[in-house]
Amino acid sequence: AAGEQLILGIDYTFQKGTQSSGTTVTWFENNDHMVYSVNFGSSGTTKGLLINYAKGNDSGGNIEIRLGANDIDGQLIAKMNPAKTNGWSRYLTAYVELLTDVSGIQNITIFGKVTSGISVMNLAWFELSDFSDRSETFTRIAASEYSNQHGVGFDNQGILTSFDSSTDYVTYA
Repeated sequence: AAGEQLILGIDYTFQKGTQSSGTTVTWFENNDHMVYSVNFGSSGTTKGLLINYAKGNDSGGNIEIRLGANDIDGQLIAKMNPAKTNGWSRYLTAYVELLTDVSGIQNITIFGKVTSGISVMNLAWFELSDFSDRSETFTRIAASEYSNQHGVGFDNQGILTSFDSSTDYVTYA
């Protein structure tokens, strides 16, 4: 069932271009990708993914999650712009909302997208989620548990530390 399927970054069925620290996907750069087989459950069950990652730079870049195995043209189901976490071994968990309803057992491919050739992030794990912990009217959400961002960073305690220009933003699912 959704929300119960934690997938380690290294538990891919195929990868291109990444490296592994033994437990974590590292050196995840432009057009590098990993393929996973996951069960989204019945229609409407999975609302998004929890992604546990680390990022030690401000270089930008994002990940695209697409349906299909190794399919750069597969349907885009989620996108994330990982914020700097204050180190390549400092992990935070982000909530990433699905762009469309997905059901059943599917192959998904996580693609790295950067323009400067610098790593997008390290991936420890991801989990399919129904976001039930956010179902209350006034749910308190930690700043580091964002859905998408541009130009921000977090310190070792997950506190938002940089918000420098009028184009920086943080959104929450």
